[in-house]
Amino acid sequence: MQWQWKDMTARAEGDVVVVDIPSIESLHGDDDLPSFVIQLVEGGNRKFVLNILRLTHLDSTGLGEIVRAYTTVARRGGHVKLVHASPRMRQLFDITRLSSILESFPTEEEAIRSYRA
Repeated sequence: MQWQWKDMTARAEGDVVVVDIPSIESLHGDDDLPSFVIQLVEGGNRKFVLNILRLTHLDSTGLGEIVRAYTTVARRGGHVKLVHASPRMRQLFDITRLSSILESFPTEEEAIRSYRA
C-alpha cells in the first residue's frame, strides 16, 4: 500500500510505514509531516520509519515538524524511528537529546527489523 501527501510519500513494509521526506522544503509547509502522519495513524498505523536520506540539513522548523510527528504517533501508542541520518543530523539529534526518543538506523531494513525484535 502507498500514500501521498503533497511531495511526501509513504509505503507499507508489512506493518511498518516508511515515510520518504524528499527535501527540507517538505518540512517547511503548514505542519505537512504531522498532518500526513495523523492521516496514517487514523488509518490504524502505529509503526513508522522516517527516511531522511535526502535531507542535506535540518533547521528548527524541520526539527519541529519531526518532533510534532513523533508526538502525534506517541500519543496514540505508536513509535517513530529514523533512517539514513547523516553524521551531521545524528549530531543534531544528540545535541537536542532527541536521539533518546528517536532511534536512528543506517538502513531501512535495520529500522524495520528493529520493530520485530
